[in-house]
Amino acid sequence: MIFAAQLVNEDGEEITVADWNGIYFTLPGLANLAASMLDLYYIDNESERETAGDSFVPHYTHISGEQITFETSSQFYSKSPLFSKTPNYTSYAVLTSAEGTAANSPTLNAAGLTWYHLSNN
Repeated sequence: MIFAAQLVNEDGEEITVADWNGIYFTLPGLANLAASMLDLYYIDNESERETAGDSFVPHYTHISGEQITFETSSQFYSKSPLFSKTPNYTSYAVLTSAEGTAANSPTLNAAGLTWYHLSNN
């Protein structure tokens, strides 16, 4: 006998889960976890800058889970052949990169932004 099931939410929408270090996450939950581990990286959110005389007071925005998507190993290998020896079931967290969006659209095109490391103050 074979059983098959699809995990869904209360509205009947499909839920995809991912296993990371033996713990199961929804994809948005895993993206939020990945973002929390990257809290040393930020953008200078120029649209929210305040001025104080002649000097700018920058507002920094950290990576959020909405700015991370996941790629299968074959998608990732085509762009990063250096990692081609990792197992086929591996997925990679990458910054969003929506074609046709402005580089300053932080959610849709996080890869098109300039990210700074906290140590580069």
